[in-house]
Amino acid sequence: MWFIIITLGSLLLYGVWREWRRRLRRRARIASRESLSVDEIYLRFYVDSGLPRDMIAKYWSEVARLLRMPAAQLRPSDRFDSELAPVRGEELSDELEDLSDFVELEKQRLSISIELAEIETIDGLIRSLVGAEVKRKKDKTIY
Repeated sequence: MWFIIITLGSLLLYGVWREWRRRLRRRARIASRESLSVDEIYLRFYVDSGLPRDMIAKYWSEVARLLRMPAAQLRPSDRFDSELAPVRGEELSDELEDLSDFVELEKQRLSISIELAEIETIDGLIRSLVGAEVKRKKDKTIY
């Protein structure tokens, strides 16, 4: 009986340790970057875009949450196939699946046709979603 409890406990601890290590390795890719608030990100990268700050902030924060990465260290140029890609050997635990599910829900809500697989960067995703939401709000005010 004790053997089974110790074995199961050991397996649980091993699983927790692997997940913690996987997340650390993933975050290490961007850990040395300067931390920027969402307002600073907007001012540096989106102020001339004409896109609303509140929508940029909403999607920026949601993407960071889904990717389980610090929003302050993400950048618009971060690529889904490199900086944000799964850790080698840990492809089964992938936050990009959570992001893909979110994009599917937003596609339905906004009535748009975008594919996360065709979008290369966070910037491409943010601009697509915010642009679609702005268009949707304009269309609602017309009718």
